[in-house]
Amino acid sequence: MSILMKKPRIEEIADALGDAKKTLLGVLDGPGEYARFDLEKGPLPVGGAPLVRRSILSYKGREYPGVYLRTTLGSHFIEVSGKEECATYEVDEANRSLKKVDEPLSAEELRRVLGGGSGGGSGLPDDYAQQLQEHIGFDGTATQIGADLAVNGNTLHLAGDLVRIKSYIQNSYLHFRVELKDRNFADDYKMGLELLLNDVGNWSCYAGGYKRILTESEAENRYSKSRYQHTVTISGEGFEFCFTAKSSKNVVIDSYQDLGIVFGGQRIGLTGYSAALSAKPVLIDLHGGSESNDFIRVFEENGNTFANHTLSSLGAITFTDDVCIPN
Repeated sequence: MSILMKKPRIEEIADALGDAKKTLLGVLDGPGEYARFDLEKGPLPVGGAPLVRRSILSYKGREYPGVYLRTTLGSHFIEVSGKEECATYEVDEANRSLKKVDEPLSAEELRRVLGGGSGGGSGLPDDYAQQLQEHIGFDGTATQIGADLAVNGNTLHLAGDLVRIKSYIQNSYLHFRVELKDRNFADDYKMGLELLLNDVGNWSCYAGGYKRILTESEAENRYSKSRYQHTVTISGEGFEFCFTAKSSKNVVIDSYQDLGIVFGGQRIGLTGYSAALSAKPVLIDLHGGSESNDFIRVFEENGNTFANHTLSSLGAITFTDDVCIPN
């Protein structure tokens, strides 16, 4: 059996950065100013490879917050649109174009790649891929395991030819199903297996095997914890803006500091109107970390243009919030 092992693009970029990986990790985790660059019109970051620059990159009417990179492989951009969401782009500086890499990328995976040792930061042995090829393969939707399978160390050991394990997602809970292939083995082995499974969790019997369903607490730890819905109103002299978004925090937002605690590092769409600016809000960008850097982007009807206004330029602001757990 064999499987195709292809190195993710983010690992290739990290390898090309070399020691500058630490610089990129520091930019991602620390505060700082964003340099603005327009890929279509303006100058781009100056400097050879490796280059790491915290940036907001404008392209085709959209602004991408993140980090501009230049390596021996070329130029790239890592978009950081939230605390957990990232994306990788290839930058064609000669043709002034941007192309997204069709590979999922989370903040956790990005930090793993940047913080580890050789092999893109995985910290795995050099022959790990070879070991996987020798023992694990895929046939359609089935996963083939060519050796004994041990789960949680010594807690449970299942012989390779006796059972196969399949995992799947259903109703927002993770289920593990153990299907018995050989119906002719001794009944006392069946009973021993059932007792063992009951010892390690909430397993229940079904036709042909056993399954374990995670508790609500376990499921919450595996999936998004953003259960609290905030409806935030931002108002002042001549304007009132509003947005609704979810968070893992139930802090009632009544100040800029609370706004940063709950939604700092995010970009969120707004509704409302500003009579003072004759403008409609588009979004609020909270990547800056201060009222003088965070801004609201608006569409100015009188000039038919878009503009950014920092929170500090809007005068006294009142924040109100309605927090609930949606049905």
